[in-house]
Amino acid sequence: MTRAQLIVELKRLNPRDRISVLEAAMKTLCDELPPTEQSKRANGTKRRLAVAAKRLRADYEAGGEMTSFTALDSEDFHA
Repeated sequence: MTRAQLIVELKRLNPRDRISVLEAAMKTLCDELPPTEQSKRANGTKRRLAVAAKRLRADYEAGGEMTSFTALDSEDFHA
């Protein structure tokens, strides 16, 4: 199938299906490309943030250290 034929066929799909096909095509392309330095850094940042979030989770759960600040929620902020 030529590029032109592919585009004609894509136009026959409704917008939602077209987006789905394009997303799948982009995923296959990304899977085939070698990781860039930027993507490696981004993945490292995501991992570090996930570790930090797990460590702090108990502080933000009900009864945790950070939930005491919710007592201020009823106060007028702009007064």
